[in-house]
Amino acid sequence: MNLRRVSTGVGRLLAAGSLAATGLLVVVPNALALAAGQPLAGTAVASLGTALGLVVVAASAVLYRADISTRNVARVAAWNLLGLVVLGAVLLLSRSTIDAAVPLFLVASVLAVSSFAHLVIGVHDVLRIRAGELARERERLSVVNTLLRHNLRNEAQLLLGLAGAVEDAETRERIEAVGDRLGDLNDKARELQRLLDEPSDGEARDLSALVAGVVSTVRERHPDATFETAVPDGVSVAGDERLERVVRELVENAAVHAGDAPTVTVSATVEGAGSRWPSATTGRASRRWSRRSSAARSP
Repeated sequence: MNLRRVSTGVGRLLAAGSLAATGLLVVVPNALALAAGQPLAGTAVASLGTALGLVVVAASAVLYRADISTRNVARVAAWNLLGLVVLGAVLLLSRSTIDAAVPLFLVASVLAVSSFAHLVIGVHDVLRIRAGELARERERLSVVNTLLRHNLRNEAQLLLGLAGAVEDAETRERIEAVGDRLGDLNDKARELQRLLDEPSDGEARDLSALVAGVVSTVRERHPDATFETAVPDGVSVAGDERLERVVRELVENAAVHAGDAPTVTVSATVEGAGSRWPSATTGRASRRWSRRSSAARSP
């Protein structure tokens, strides 16, 4: 058993559990007040507190299952607890200066507002941090991609130059063909990097239909290959025509570089609030390109 994974799972559960606990803490007094009956103003306040508390409880479940790190889940929970503790302390200190008794549900409603507000602050803080991490990751990948393309181009040019020194015509042609393919790979890598770097218009597209269209096109170019798809229905992804080109390059590379008469399986999975897609797998190789997006299942 992986103790680190267990520890991470327990920490994630505790963080999400603390959120759920604070939500229930403010829901119960307000729900009891509504059940007991209140004047119009009291009913409105208790209803607001109940609704916000339920939102916090629901958010705890969403964050537990979301595709974010346990540290970030704990960060949101810490923001939530901070708002609850600070405002709770203020209310406790203010109580000594107020002669009249304050209904418990009113206190709970005020705490519910603070809990919800700090939940929003925590989520925004996590999104800000995640955006910075993604920007740094993209920058590192861009550097690695540039370095690899540079080396690939140099090796292709060297190979083509050495081919001229080979006397056997058949061997020379095979070497030149390999050099040409290396040069094509360099061009494709550069083009894919450009496509990924350029902003998308965010148009929602059906992933299943997109993959089916790409497979149909690639099948015509490679009639000896067998193509299978395992893409769930009702999944939308944000992208434009460049997205289709990226997927086509992925599938075609799997068909070209997997030997004679390969079987290519294109699959996609939905994880949390994003998608991982597609995976083009053959008997000899597996090539995966993944992207986090606001993919969502259609009703």
